[in-house]
Amino acid sequence: FLQVISRKKKSKLSFNGRLSAIMHIMGNHCKNTYKKSEVFVSDALHITEQLKKLLFAYLIDKKEQGLKKDIEDELTAPQHGPLGEARGSFGIEGCQNYAMILKHKQGDIDNTQKKSQKRSTNEYEVGLPIINLSGDNHKGGIRITRGIVNIKTGGQQDEGSYGREIDGSEQNIFSLVYGLPAGGLAYGPVVFIILDTEMMRKYALRPFPVDGKKLFRNALE
Repeated sequence: FLQVISRKKKSKLSFNGRLSAIMHIMGNHCKNTYKKSEVFVSDALHITEQLKKLLFAYLIDKKEQGLKKDIEDELTAPQHGPLGEARGSFGIEGCQNYAMILKHKQGDIDNTQKKSQKRSTNEYEVGLPIINLSGDNHKGGIRITRGIVNIKTGGQQDEGSYGREIDGSEQNIFSLVYGLPAGGLAYGPVVFIILDTEMMRKYALRPFPVDGKKLFRNALE
């Protein structure tokens, strides 16, 4: 986590609005759990605060204070009431920014695309290319239209007993790394690296060499 923050500073990446380098977005399962309760507890806020404590303890142990303020600023769990949501803009110093819409659940990708096409009047988003991110609804996928990249992340949990009981379709289980060209979509390709569950299982059972520099060969230094 500290390496992520250090790399963010080194690459001169900045955020506006409610975005930060490391965000934890609360899911709808936690949101729905507390609908009939007198109290509300955010797992995202709790985990983020615990992570901060661990990182502060690490800095104290190593007698390093350089990233103390960055830990507080760059580890966040943005919410709008019980809804896990963040939006704003980000970009490299001196280059055009991207607007980002991030919400834990947005429904079917067709509806999501229509909503994202309605440009916001938010001061951080006007006239910018949009990166529209959504949590999974047991499926995931990518759709790119003019000026908008729509990403619905893959599921992170395999089929449970309930899914087997109702003969639900298998989930798309994967993690996604994506890269955007500095300066805007006209300055290069959008890169996607999908880490699917079967490949990760194979790696866990028998690790194989991965050339990180080659895999991320066009990443900012």
